[in-house]
Amino acid sequence: MKQKFLRNADDIYVEVSASGLQIPLPRTTILDLDSKELASPRPPAVRLTEVFFAVEKGLTILLWWDEGEEKASLILPIVEGQGRLDFTAFGGLHNPKNEGFTGHVQLSTKQAKGVEMNFTLVLGFAKLRS
Repeated sequence: MKQKFLRNADDIYVEVSASGLQIPLPRTTILDLDSKELASPRPPAVRLTEVFFAVEKGLTILLWWDEGEEKASLILPIVEGQGRLDFTAFGGLHNPKNEGFTGHVQLSTKQAKGVEMNFTLVLGFAKLRS
């Protein structure tokens, strides 16, 4: 799995892609707000504002809010197909649990038996101010 960060003063975009993988991915952090790759100052949290996706038939991608200590809350599943999900009309999706929220976003996959895993996602996040 590959990932790339794009960022400006107000937004963070994360591109995640995988090709030819044949085993499901366990929950893996794709956005770590403590990362040195993100510009200072570190935002206390983010909201998911948009998703661009292209997902192989038979594959489901699950996005999670990391709550620390091996706990996570599901943000949304992304099923096979391609398209764009825009959450800006209502301010984006945020973690409903503030206490213990690390600000990290994770990804995992589920796939039908014998399906190669091919996908590309571009996730847009708005930085929340303290």
